[in-house]
Amino acid sequence: MWMKTRAALACAIIGIAALVVLAGCGGGSDVGVPGGDDSETGSLQVLLTDAPAADLAEVWVNIAEIQLVPEDDGEIIVLDENMLPGLIGPVDLLTLAEVTLELGEANVPVGSYQQIRLVLHPDGNRIVLPGDSEHVLTVPSGVQSGVKINFAGDSLVIAEGSTTTLLLDFMAAPSVHQAGQNGMWIMRPVINATVTGEEGPQLQRVRGTVRTRAGQPVEGSADTPVAVILEGENGRQIAHIDGEDGSFEIPSVLPGEYQLQVGPVDQNGELTGAPFPILVGNGGQGAVSVEVTVTDGDPVSVDVTVDLP
Repeated sequence: MWMKTRAALACAIIGIAALVVLAGCGGGSDVGVPGGDDSETGSLQVLLTDAPAADLAEVWVNIAEIQLVPEDDGEIIVLDENMLPGLIGPVDLLTLAEVTLELGEANVPVGSYQQIRLVLHPDGNRIVLPGDSEHVLTVPSGVQSGVKINFAGDSLVIAEGSTTTLLLDFMAAPSVHQAGQNGMWIMRPVINATVTGEEGPQLQRVRGTVRTRAGQPVEGSADTPVAVILEGENGRQIAHIDGEDGSFEIPSVLPGEYQLQVGPVDQNGELTGAPFPILVGNGGQGAVSVEVTVTDGDPVSVDVTVDLP
């Protein structure tokens, strides 16, 4: 479901400021081309979504700006609330499990970008646990240098006169943990970035379970969680596995062919060792990956059994 109007955005996210949001939605805003011709621009649409989280009540983040880092080490392009009207204040990510929030559309310089950075406001980042226990969220480097998101495989390419859609899947639940020594709540964001040339792309869910030979859920640790990694022609996404029932869900996947792997990951979502052999699931028999085909029809269900080291 796409949130096409600012009024809908305001109702679903904050319930206020509808008139302010609507006033800022008269089309894509321009960002000047550093040292170049202002006509050499393309349109970038930025969308934000999240996965469901049963053990959290609310997760609020306050994004100040989105930075685009060129591949040629050129000048960083900054998109703030003047270019992306959806950056209007704190957003409860858990309200985005069933909808996709359109942050806005801006005209940016053509070229290839190797990284994006989400810079957060110093205030407004917080978490609410079941039972209404509220805590400030500390996001290391989120306010200073920003949360860095690299693109797996292809970079973000902006072509003249065309629209590119950037979908940020903010995995709130696996991003948040409580520090053992001081009790602070820390967010080390796990964010999947998907790039498509289509405006308003059709997205699909991939979900299922991961269990051991003995039929037990696969469980990692707070520092090294076990995740499902889905990588293919339309990007790379991960989902942490629920240690209680072995379930996982990736809510926003573009149609295409993918390889699914399971293994321990670090705070950046990268494998810390070899993926686990997959014994059962979609034809896998001791392989380290299985093929997954995602279409624009029904959600995809993948149940696998892995051999732990």
